Amino acid sequence: MKIERGEQAQHRYSHTYQTDAATRRWFHGLSIFLVAFFVVMTVLHLTGVIKPPPSTRDLLWMDIFPIVLAIWLCERANRRVLLSDDTIEVASWFSKRTLRRDEILGYGMGRLPKRVGGASYYIIVPRDGREMALPPFLNADRYFHSWVKALPKVEK
Repeated sequence: MKIERGEQAQHRYSHTYQTDAATRRWFHGLSIFLVAFFVVMTVLHLTGVIKPPPSTRDLLWMDIFPIVLAIWLCERANRRVLLSDDTIEVASWFSKRTLRRDEILGYGMGRLPKRVGGASYYIIVPRDGREMALPPFLNADRYFHSWVKALPKVEK
C-alpha cells in the first residue's frame, strides 16, 4: 500500500467511516415523517374524519409500506465502511460483506442521479462476484483515500 507523506507507516487497527451526520439526520427525519404521516392518516380514517374509510386490510398496507421504506432508508444511511491494512468491509444493520485485498481487482466510481444529489461514490470491483458499492457522502480521511488509490482503477 502506498503511504502518503506524513502518515504513519504502521496501521495495525481498523478505520471506520460512515455517511456524514447531516445526511444520516436527513434520512432519519424523512423516515420519521413518513411513518408519522401515515399513522396519523390511519387514525383519521379509523375515527371517520376522512370518509369513506378504507378496509382494515388497506389501512394495514398503508402503514406497512412506509414502515418498511423507513427501515430501508435508515439502514442504507447507517452503513459503515471498515478498513484495515488488508481488508475492506461494508456493514449495515442486516448484512456485512468483507473483501480481502487479494480478492479485489480494482476500484471504479459511481454517480448518483442529479435528482438525488449527483454525488460520486467508490465501487470496489472484486475478481469474482458482484461489486461492492461504498456509501455516498462518506466521511473519509487521507488513510481511506490512500487505501483506495493503492488499488488499480477499473474503467466501466
